[in-house]
Amino acid sequence: METPTPEELNKLLRDLSGPVIAVTRRYSAQILGQLPTSSAEVVQALSAAVALDSDPEVRTAAILALQSPIHQEFIKEHPDLMQQAIESAVRGKRQDQQEIELKITTEFQHILSREKRAYLLFFLSILAFFGGFILLLALGMDFKTMDVVLRVVQVGVLASAVFFAWRNWRKYRCPNCDGWLGGFKAGINVLWASPPLKCPYCGTRLM
Repeated sequence: METPTPEELNKLLRDLSGPVIAVTRRYSAQILGQLPTSSAEVVQALSAAVALDSDPEVRTAAILALQSPIHQEFIKEHPDLMQQAIESAVRGKRQDQQEIELKITTEFQHILSREKRAYLLFFLSILAFFGGFILLLALGMDFKTMDVVLRVVQVGVLASAVFFAWRNWRKYRCPNCDGWLGGFKAGINVLWASPPLKCPYCGTRLM
């Protein structure tokens, strides 16, 4: 195999470690195993794939690639390289996972605060409807007007409840999988949610 250009080599390395489909990652590992020369970057990328890739076929392809005589010779000259690469990859993955978890928990706190404000506005709107009705009664409203106002209050309360339920279904969702956190299945009450708390759909920690 001819020596790839720096751009081609960088693309192979990105594809091996990047968020691409398993077929592409496996192909990259196979090509890296056929290189006419070895390097620290290639050995490190293949070692990280062996340790961390989620697809067994990709891991197998990376193992076979590292068994290439060219890479084996380079590894003998740098005996600590593979271990260092694996440790570095594990630390990097752990750090990425921690950053993702922090982002999710922060976003959920924002969602929770927003939904609590929505609950407050809903209850205040209900109080406003009934408060206005009671005020009109106190001002001596006649029965005919009372019947009309009562119907308006009923429609207003019903419309508020329907809008609030729709909004809750639309907005109160897991930041990771977008699953609805209300209802009987999830049952994560906005007012009483407390840690530790996980999404019932994807298992992601929310609090």
